[in-house]
Amino acid sequence: MAQFDLVSSEDRNIANEFLSNLAVQHKRGTCNTYKASLGLFYLCLEDKEIYFAKKTKRKHIIYWLSQLNARKYAESTKLHHVFCVRLYLTWLYEMGHSKKDPQILIVPQDLPKLPRELPRPIPPEVDRKLREYLTNSNDPLDKCLLI
Repeated sequence: MAQFDLVSSEDRNIANEFLSNLAVQHKRGTCNTYKASLGLFYLCLEDKEIYFAKKTKRKHIIYWLSQLNARKYAESTKLHHVFCVRLYLTWLYEMGHSKKDPQILIVPQDLPKLPRELPRPIPPEVDRKLREYLTNSNDPLDKCLLI
């Protein structure tokens, strides 16, 4: 557990408990991605000399999000890290390890927006053949597609 070497033994045990609970419902690979996300989160807490996740404040979350941006991750990767840490903070709250409501720590505006790319255009030759087929067809549905 190299990424948890910098945290308190209490938090290391809590993180292990969380990961053990995940292992009941999720595959090993999924648990490893949660572990990696928590490792990044704890590294950022260590930067701010916070060694207990239960002491996390909103300003620490903002710092962590800025560090994710600085690493130039894709939006989907950042979103995944945010969801993993949010689930961890929710679990801490529900299990009584923390008194901080995760809905206040990580707000909806923190979630990165995924880019919406347009589909690739149909090549002109294929488009011409498709319109020609639809024009010559007697099927009323084909006529609807032509419109």
